[in-house]
Amino acid sequence: MNQQSDYEESIYDEEISQEEIIEEYRDISGYPNYEVSNFGQVRNKITGRILKQRVREVRPIIKNENYYCNCQNKQNDRVLLSMLKLQKGLFNNQ
Repeated sequence: MNQQSDYEESIYDEEISQEEIIEEYRDISGYPNYEVSNFGQVRNKITGRILKQRVREVRPIIKNENYYCNCQNKQNDRVLLSMLKLQKGLFNNQ
């Protein structure tokens, strides 16, 4: 019984350490009113609202990057952005 409680405590400790990660936003080049976070959230800088994530998988032509966001650019054209590429580009090159 004591072993089980030790196991539960270790799981609880891991959950706490994951919650301590702070979400950080950075500007998206070419989109002056928007920021992307290290969690993949896209936020409007003016209103502070998080954009809805329209996530879909594309055909297997593009591998290992299945998270995409439909956004509108300045000319009101629809743009398909890879959220993983955005995150890697902004947060891995600190």
